[in-house]
Amino acid sequence: MLYSLPKRRVPVYLSAFHEGAAELAGRLADGVWTLGDPRQAPKIVAPYREACEQSKREPGEIIHRVERPGGAHQAHRAAAEARRDDHRVLMNVSGGDPHAAIRVYGESVLPELR
Repeated sequence: MLYSLPKRRVPVYLSAFHEGAAELAGRLADGVWTLGDPRQAPKIVAPYREACEQSKREPGEIIHRVERPGGAHQAHRAAAEARRDDHRVLMNVSGGDPHAAIRVYGESVLPELR
């Protein structure tokens, strides 16, 4: 199966459930993906925006993920919907080895998209 190249650079959204990840998203990512719970989201959004400001970057899109029963299924469905819009979603389910997830993605997934 042949895939066409995206018309623009694919944006990278970093999933953040604590302040450290939100700061990393602010420094490096095009946006942040976080919990939809209004009581928890401000703990993520504020550090994200502060890191953007410190890095002299415009804040990107803030996506609020709604956690429901069957949350993993919902995340996979969101990933499938994103693919239709030229987005790619990498979920790190490797636990303590995120570098392995990125390595496998680079070695096995991205070459198939060329």
